[in-house]
Amino acid sequence: MARPPSTVLPVIPHTSGSVLLPGIIQRLPVSSTGTRADIPAILANIYTRAASRGPNERIDTVPVACVPVKAPFLPDGHILTEHGVSSTSPLGKPDDGRPITKNDLFVYGVAAKILGIEGSGSGEFYLRIEGTCRVGVEKVTQERPFFEAKVQYFPDKSTLPSLVAQLCVV
Repeated sequence: MARPPSTVLPVIPHTSGSVLLPGIIQRLPVSSTGTRADIPAILANIYTRAASRGPNERIDTVPVACVPVKAPFLPDGHILTEHGVSSTSPLGKPDDGRPITKNDLFVYGVAAKILGIEGSGSGEFYLRIEGTCRVGVEKVTQERPFFEAKVQYFPDKSTLPSLVAQLCVV
């Protein structure tokens, strides 16, 4: 069995309390207070990569990885409760006020494409992202100005077109 392909992707730590899945579109809030300085750096990198591919290349052709941040309670992301370890945990920035490090990231995430950038008059903006494929983080290669990691793709064995074809045969 062939090993899934690997590549280096910019990583967006997913701290919004939700998880991106393949095929799902989400709006990722970016604060104007400067708490997410990594997002503008990632966008600059993505625009540079798209421009190097050709003059009419779009940003949605440059993949990123969305990787959830572990819960601050236990290293594996589980909550310690009175009755033992819970299987669910909230996602979010470590609550001790320190910046996110590579040790705060889960080892799995989702490759995504940026569909667009939405803004409002108040200075807040959102990234519209769509999950495309599950990935495993092999090694974080860069932490600043934004995360970058070597990831391994785990393509789904069943895709929507094959499911539709199976339903049509019945």
